[in-house]
Order: sequence, then structure tokens, then C-alpha cells
Amino acid sequence: MVESSRIKELADQIKGMSAADMKAMAKFGKVSGYAPEYADLKETLRSFLTVAKNVHGVDMADEFEAVPPIKFFGMIRNEVFVNERDAMAGIAHSLAEKVAAAEYAAKPAALAAPASPLPLPSPPSRIFVSEVYETEATADLKRCLLTADYEPILTVGPGPLEAGHLPYQVIEDMKSCHGALICLNAPTALLRGDGGSSVTKLVTKSGGAELAGAVNPENDKSQEPSLRSVLVQHAMLQLGAALALFPERVFFVVQKELVDDVPATFRHLIALQTSGGHLSFDDGQRLVLTFKKTSWNE
Repeated sequence: MVESSRIKELADQIKGMSAADMKAMAKFGKVSGYAPEYADLKETLRSFLTVAKNVHGVDMADEFEAVPPIKFFGMIRNEVFVNERDAMAGIAHSLAEKVAAAEYAAKPAALAAPASPLPLPSPPSRIFVSEVYETEATADLKRCLLTADYEPILTVGPGPLEAGHLPYQVIEDMKSCHGALICLNAPTALLRGDGGSSVTKLVTKSGGAELAGAVNPENDKSQEPSLRSVLVQHAMLQLGAALALFPERVFFVVQKELVDDVPATFRHLIALQTSGGHLSFDDGQRLVLTFKKTSWNE
């Protein structure tokens, strides 16, 4: 559930964007599209609108869709961006007010309920998200967690992640969390090519870690593990560590092309399969709702 205060904060963020902050520039001063920061704010507002409709019955999708998209060609005046910014900020402010009204209307029923002898603690919110290789699906999962007031914890080590070894920092970060999303993804180029080829190095999109196959001391490349197998090894190591820490609060998300690479004894743990490295918003919301229904008792 999204609180009205978070929607109000988003509205202020959008209103604070300048025209220069909103547009991405190509060569010769041409506008090539929205800047990533502004595009993310628009996508977050779209997510909040969906949650508000499902939870509070507040439907403002028509207002959002009615804002005409900017056509990117040639030089575009700043006022075009300012007009869109003001429209989006207005929608966010109006949504915040309507959600606040819905929250207030729900309070009397909550107050009429018998009081508990002791206040119940709020559910823990830190969720470990693995990132052996980040695809759009991983980014979508993180966005869904943020929308549901969870805090995704992500670790990318400073050095190479060797096959068969889980870095100390990953374990420490996992211990600080209350649940885990273990994601098994792979770059499209690897899945389209020879899955058994000896590829020994991959730098993740976040730029902070390298994933490498174990190099044979005698330089026999035929004995090196493929990058695909190393990706699966890392995911299985993280899955095992997470199950040891919080067995009831681990969700295994696997790219469809890699399901057959998962050992048969672990396939029943797969909670969701992604396609082409992407995750639909509905699938992400269902996963988050499953998380919320999980027992958080230690």
C-alpha cells in the first residue's frame, strides 16, 4: 500500500524538475527523449496510480493518459516540458489528496476494533535482492519493492566473484535483511549463443563487480566452467544461504531460458519465471503481495 505522504513527496519531486533536468539531449542540441531521472518519476507515478486504484478505489488513470506525450524531434521549447511537468505534478498532488481522504475514511473502523494488549511491530522491510547479473527484471522487482514500502538491499562486491565462492559481504548484507529475492538472470547474448562456451569474465551493469569462471592453472580452457554455469552456481549459493537464514521468506525468480539449468531438486522453489529479462508490473505486484502475506515471525 502506498501512503499519501509518499505520493505528496513524489509530486514535490516532479514539480522541482527544471526543463533542462527533464530532457535528454542528442548531438547538435536536439532533444532525444526524457532524461532517465524524469522518466523514472513518471513510471513511479504510474505505479502509484495502479496501487491507489487497487487498494483505495481511487482511479485517476484517465487523467494520466490524457496528458499528451511530447513528440521528440528537432528543437523543443522549454515551455513544452514545463507544461507536462505541471500536469504530472498536479495529478500526483490530486492523487495524494484523494488517497489521504481514503486513509482518513478507513480510520474509524480501525479505531473501533478491540485494542491489542501490546502494539504489534510493523513488518520488517529490508529485502535482500541478488544481482549476479542485472536485467530489466531485477530493476522492475526493485521498483515494485519500493512502491510497497520495502527497502531492497543490493550488494555488488569490489572484486571478481569466483565460481563456488560466496563473498563475505554478500553474507553480511543478507544477515541484515528479513527476506530475500534470489534472481537468476543472464545477458541475452549469452542465452542466444553457445551456453557451454568458455566465457570467463562478465562485468555487471552496475559496474562494481566481475563474475569469472575458475581459471585452470595449466591454462586448459576446455576445463573452465562456462559463464552460464557460473551464473547458476552463484544463484544456487545465494539461494542456499538465504534459505538457511529465513526459510519461509525466500523467493526464487528465474529467467525462463535458465529454468532447465536449475537442479531438478530446487525447481519447486521457483516462485516466478521472467521472460526475456523483463517483469510485468502485475507479476511484480503479485510477488509483493505474496511477500506481505508471508509470516514474519522469527
